[in-house]
Amino acid sequence: MLNMALRFEKAFERFKNGDCNFENELKENVPTKKDWENARALAEQFYEATERMSGTLCITANLHFHDLLDIFTNLLE
Repeated sequence: MLNMALRFEKAFERFKNGDCNFENELKENVPTKKDWENARALAEQFYEATERMSGTLCITANLHFHDLLDIFTNLLE
């Protein structure tokens, strides 16, 4: 879902630059540059955790807790 949302970053910028009512309509929900950076970082973290959890050639159960805890911590931030 994050990867799909990241595809619309340029569209949000274009709307922001081309539509004077864009920010008024979305109010405080307009994504900032920091929001996009956080979304990219979280998407990468999800991807890496999924890769480790989906591994079939090595034992990865010991890594799951740490991956989930890292993701949870980033979501709280």
